[in-house]
Amino acid sequence: MMFGYKKIDKENSFIFIADLEKVIIDCLSFQRYSMISYLLKALAKADINKLEEYAERLNKEVINRKLGYLLDLVGRKHRFKRKTKTSYKLNSAIKRKGKFNKKWYLYLNEEIKCY
Repeated sequence: MMFGYKKIDKENSFIFIADLEKVIIDCLSFQRYSMISYLLKALAKADINKLEEYAERLNKEVINRKLGYLLDLVGRKHRFKRKTKTSYKLNSAIKRKGKFNKKWYLYLNEEIKCY
């Protein structure tokens, strides 16, 4: 998962900063550290082509489905599609299942608020 970073010069050294699309992928991959609701603003601004490229590189069906569902929610066009009938939770860090979304085969187990 070492992609999506920019090298920034800082004084006599440098730092690496993740771009917006990489942050979105990481937030969906490591959900215990962020709420999905916080991603909605980021998804509204994200470069969809870059997001699709990063998701393709990661090659995880669960991330593709979550991205597809969330992009639908914010009204962004994308190329994500469900490939299997395996069901997943929208937020894997929450134990309860929630309402089932038939299009994406996701249990919507986190209340999504617009921030």
